[in-house]
Amino acid sequence: HRRFKAMRPSCMKFSPLPPARPGGSERTMSEVQMYVDPGMSVPSFLISFVLKVSSHIYEMSCILAAALFYLV
Repeated sequence: HRRFKAMRPSCMKFSPLPPARPGGSERTMSEVQMYVDPGMSVPSFLISFVLKVSSHIYEMSCILAAALFYLV
């Protein structure tokens, strides 16, 4: 089991958006930017595959974080 290092300037940004329709619930746009050092050489096609497969996990994590933020 290997761990990777998240390096600077990695960040996560949340920006408020207007409701999709008048009177609707608030929305949030999230942006994730990661700089990582995997500690080994990784082919670019493998990185692309992993990002495509795991992008929905990141999206759900952002949605959960935004929901928890609004509940506080």
